Amino acid sequence: MLNFVYEDLNRGIIGKKELKHWILMGKYWFQNIKTESTDSDFNLGHEILKKLMLPQEGYSDDFRKWLALNDIIDRDLVVDII
Repeated sequence: MLNFVYEDLNRGIIGKKELKHWILMGKYWFQNIKTESTDSDFNLGHEILKKLMLPQEGYSDDFRKWLALNDIIDRDLVVDII
C-alpha cells in the first residue's frame, strides 16, 4: 500500500496533508517490527520485513530509501542504499 502512496506522491496525485497521514499510518503498522525484539512474534515480523526490503524483492531503491528516511522502517533494513 505504501508503495502506491509513494508512486502517487511522485505523480502529484496526493498532497503533503495526505502524505503525512500515510507516513503516520506506516509508522503505526510497522512500529513493533521496525527493530529486532525479544518477542518472538515481533522478531519474526522484523525478519520478514528485512527480507522484503532486499533489492531483489522488486521495490525501488528510492522507495526503500523513502521508507527509511521517513522513519517508517529502520535504516538497518536498507543499508545497501543509505
